[in-house]
Amino acid sequence: MTDHYGFLKLVPPQAHIPLPGAVIGPEFLGGIVFSGLVFGILFAVPWLDRTNQMNRSYEYIEPVWRAPLRTALGVAFLTYLASLFIAAYYDTLGLTIAQTWLITIALPLISGGAIFLWQKNAAMYHAEDFDSTGTVD
Repeated sequence: MTDHYGFLKLVPPQAHIPLPGAVIGPEFLGGIVFSGLVFGILFAVPWLDRTNQMNRSYEYIEPVWRAPLRTALGVAFLTYLASLFIAAYYDTLGLTIAQTWLITIALPLISGGAIFLWQKNAAMYHAEDFDSTGTVD
């Protein structure tokens, strides 16, 4: 689980949340809270996706240009997880913590934005509707 280790390196050691009778430290934030958020988001994605609920048939084989936001968010999330691998080894790569924060924030935003614009542009060229039945007129 190197990606969790990368997030642990990004959490500053001064990050403590005082609670009555306990103190939550950076290890708990990076190891338990971050992991819970990642798996919680992955678990909630089918319920957060509203394409099924707009009186529109949803097919798993539909082209990605029909849902550019969903595609862009997925690419940005995967890019963020990949950037955490860089964060795990930032000291051996010769990066500073500020450069690592910049990488883990900028790479997902750039990749997600580029994919979104690319898919929106591709949708303009696909005037025909997607036929999930595979029938040809």
